[in-house]
Amino acid sequence: IQLDRSLVNTEPWAEYSKEDLTIKAGFMISSVKVGDDSETGFYPRARVDYKLTDDRFVYGLLSGGQEWVDFDQLVSENEFLDDSLNIIPSEIKSQFGGGIKGTPAKNVLIDASLTYSTIEGLPIFVSSATDSARFSLAYDIDPVGVLTLNSQP
Repeated sequence: IQLDRSLVNTEPWAEYSKEDLTIKAGFMISSVKVGDDSETGFYPRARVDYKLTDDRFVYGLLSGGQEWVDFDQLVSENEFLDDSLNIIPSEIKSQFGGGIKGTPAKNVLIDASLTYSTIEGLPIFVSSATDSARFSLAYDIDPVGVLTLNSQP
Protein backbone atom coordinates (compact mmCIF):
# COMPACT_ATOMS: atom_id res chain seq x y z
CA ILE A 1 0.00 0.00 0.00
CA GLN A 2 1.32 3.43 -0.92
CA LEU A 3 1.77 5.16 2.45
CA ASP A 4 3.36 8.42 1.25
CA ARG A 5 0.15 10.20 0.26
CA SER A 6 -1.92 13.14 1.37
CA LEU A 7 -5.06 14.98 0.35
CA VAL A 8 -6.10 18.43 1.57
CA ASN A 9 -9.49 19.86 0.61
CA THR A 10 -10.45 23.45 1.43
CA GLU A 11 -13.98 24.69 0.72
CA PRO A 12 -14.72 28.41 1.09
CA TRP A 13 -18.48 29.05 0.73
CA ALA A 14 -20.85 32.01 0.63
CA GLU A 15 -24.52 31.60 1.50
CA TYR A 16 -27.59 33.64 0.59
CA SER A 17 -31.03 32.97 2.12
CA LYS A 18 -34.36 34.65 1.55
CA GLU A 19 -37.70 33.21 2.58
CA ASP A 20 -37.92 29.74 0.99
CA LEU A 21 -34.69 29.90 -1.07
CA THR A 22 -31.11 29.19 0.04
CA ILE A 23 -28.14 29.41 -2.32
CA LYS A 24 -24.63 28.28 -1.33
CA ALA A 25 -21.75 28.84 -3.75
CA GLY A 26 -18.01 28.57 -3.59
CA PHE A 27 -15.20 26.35 -4.71
CA MET A 28 -13.03 23.50 -3.51
CA ILE A 29 -9.26 23.62 -3.59
CA SER A 30 -7.92 20.06 -3.70
CA SER A 31 -4.23 19.45 -3.18
CA VAL A 32 -3.13 15.83 -3.51
CA LYS A 33 0.32 14.24 -3.16
CA VAL A 34 1.16 10.62 -3.93
CA GLY A 35 4.84 9.79 -3.62
CA ASP A 36 6.77 12.51 -5.48
CA ASP A 37 3.77 13.57 -7.62
CA SER A 38 1.55 16.43 -6.50
CA GLU A 39 -1.40 18.24 -8.06
CA THR A 40 -3.71 21.08 -7.06
CA GLY A 41 -7.11 21.71 -8.61
CA PHE A 42 -9.96 24.21 -8.29
CA TYR A 43 -13.56 22.98 -8.54
CA PRO A 44 -16.79 25.00 -8.44
CA ARG A 45 -19.34 24.09 -5.77
CA ALA A 46 -22.97 25.20 -5.55
CA ARG A 47 -26.17 24.07 -3.87
CA VAL A 48 -29.67 25.50 -4.16
CA ASP A 49 -32.43 24.55 -1.70
CA TYR A 50 -36.05 25.55 -2.25
CA LYS A 51 -38.64 24.97 0.45
CA LEU A 52 -41.87 23.61 -1.08
CA THR A 53 -43.79 23.24 2.18
CA ASP A 54 -42.90 23.33 5.87
CA ASP A 55 -41.77 19.71 5.72
CA ARG A 56 -40.47 19.27 2.12
CA PHE A 57 -37.81 20.89 -0.03
CA VAL A 58 -36.04 20.25 -3.33
CA TYR A 59 -32.36 20.81 -3.94
CA GLY A 60 -29.85 20.93 -6.77
CA LEU A 61 -26.09 20.69 -6.60
CA LEU A 62 -22.94 21.15 -8.65
CA SER A 63 -19.55 20.02 -7.37
CA GLY A 64 -16.23 18.36 -8.08
CA GLY A 65 -12.95 17.58 -6.36
CA GLN A 66 -10.49 14.90 -5.37
CA GLU A 67 -11.38 12.06 -3.02
CA TRP A 68 -9.67 8.95 -1.69
CA VAL A 69 -11.04 5.53 -2.35
CA ASP A 70 -11.07 4.24 1.20
CA PHE A 71 -9.16 1.00 1.86
CA ASP A 72 -12.00 -0.32 4.05
CA GLN A 73 -14.44 0.33 1.19
CA LEU A 74 -12.23 -1.62 -1.21
CA VAL A 75 -12.01 -4.55 1.23
CA SER A 76 -15.80 -4.53 1.68
CA GLU A 77 -16.16 -4.86 -2.11
CA ASN A 78 -13.43 -7.50 -2.52
CA GLU A 79 -11.74 -9.22 0.42
CA PHE A 80 -9.16 -10.97 -1.78
CA LEU A 81 -6.93 -7.95 -2.36
CA ASP A 82 -3.23 -8.19 -3.07
CA ASP A 83 -0.82 -7.19 -0.29
CA SER A 84 0.76 -4.38 -2.30
CA LEU A 85 -1.87 -1.89 -3.44
CA ASN A 86 -1.19 1.51 -4.89
CA ILE A 87 -4.21 3.56 -3.81
CA ILE A 88 -4.53 6.88 -5.60
CA PRO A 89 -7.32 9.46 -5.37
CA SER A 90 -10.18 9.69 -7.84
CA GLU A 91 -10.93 13.04 -9.40
CA ILE A 92 -14.57 14.01 -9.69
CA LYS A 93 -14.32 16.26 -12.74
CA SER A 94 -17.95 17.31 -12.37
CA GLN A 95 -21.00 16.21 -10.45
CA PHE A 96 -24.49 17.61 -10.77
CA GLY A 97 -27.92 16.52 -9.72
CA GLY A 98 -30.71 17.14 -7.32
CA GLY A 99 -33.35 15.63 -5.16
CA ILE A 100 -36.19 16.01 -2.74
CA LYS A 101 -36.08 15.75 1.02
CA GLY A 102 -38.87 15.85 3.53
CA THR A 103 -41.17 14.23 6.04
CA PRO A 104 -44.30 12.88 4.32
CA ALA A 105 -45.52 11.31 7.57
CA LYS A 106 -44.76 11.59 11.26
CA ASN A 107 -41.34 10.09 12.12
CA VAL A 108 -40.59 9.37 8.42
CA LEU A 109 -37.81 11.20 6.57
CA ILE A 110 -37.31 10.68 2.84
CA ASP A 111 -34.27 11.81 0.86
CA ALA A 112 -34.25 10.84 -2.83
CA SER A 113 -31.66 12.13 -5.28
CA LEU A 114 -30.26 11.60 -8.75
CA THR A 115 -26.70 12.67 -9.59
CA TYR A 116 -24.44 12.34 -12.59
CA SER A 117 -20.67 12.37 -12.06
CA THR A 118 -17.71 12.34 -14.39
CA ILE A 119 -14.89 10.57 -12.56
CA GLU A 120 -11.26 10.12 -13.59
CA GLY A 121 -9.13 7.50 -11.86
CA LEU A 122 -11.95 5.11 -10.96
CA PRO A 123 -10.47 1.94 -9.38
CA ILE A 124 -11.03 -1.39 -11.12
CA PHE A 125 -10.27 -4.83 -9.65
CA VAL A 126 -7.90 -6.88 -11.86
CA SER A 127 -6.21 -10.24 -11.35
CA SER A 128 -2.96 -9.96 -9.43
CA ALA A 129 0.19 -10.67 -11.43
CA THR A 130 1.90 -12.26 -8.41
CA ASP A 131 -0.95 -14.31 -6.88
CA SER A 132 -3.76 -15.71 -9.05
CA ALA A 133 -6.04 -16.05 -6.00
CA ARG A 134 -5.95 -12.29 -5.29
CA PHE A 135 -6.85 -9.02 -6.96
CA SER A 136 -4.93 -5.82 -7.52
CA LEU A 137 -6.13 -2.36 -8.53
CA ALA A 138 -5.94 -0.62 -11.88
CA TYR A 139 -7.29 2.85 -12.54
CA ASP A 140 -9.36 3.97 -15.50
CA ILE A 141 -7.46 6.94 -16.93
CA ASP A 142 -10.37 8.03 -19.12
CA PRO A 143 -13.26 9.90 -17.47
CA VAL A 144 -16.17 7.59 -16.63
CA GLY A 145 -19.79 8.74 -16.34
CA VAL A 146 -21.55 7.47 -13.22
CA LEU A 147 -25.29 7.87 -12.70
CA THR A 148 -26.36 7.47 -9.06
CA LEU A 149 -29.91 7.07 -7.84
CA ASN A 150 -30.07 7.34 -4.06
CA SER A 151 -33.03 6.94 -1.77
CA GLN A 152 -33.05 6.86 1.99
CA PRO A 153 -36.24 6.18 3.90
